[in-house]
Amino acid sequence: DLPSEETGNLPEVTPIKLINAIPVFSALTDNEKEALAATVTVRPYRKGDIIARQGEMLPSLMIVRTGIIVRE
Repeated sequence: DLPSEETGNLPEVTPIKLINAIPVFSALTDNEKEALAATVTVRPYRKGDIIARQGEMLPSLMIVRTGIIVRE
């Protein structure tokens, strides 16, 4: 399991650990998970940051490790 956001200081989590914690990726083989993990780019955002605008097509899959996304 991944740590929760209690203190705001979350410990580092490896991309493979994050992928293994997400049920939708459970059908992937270990090699597929490792290939996916190799493409991960970590981007920290702060409260209020805009990560995408409505109608905008994102160039890649985004996984939110912790926090809430609001559509406005």
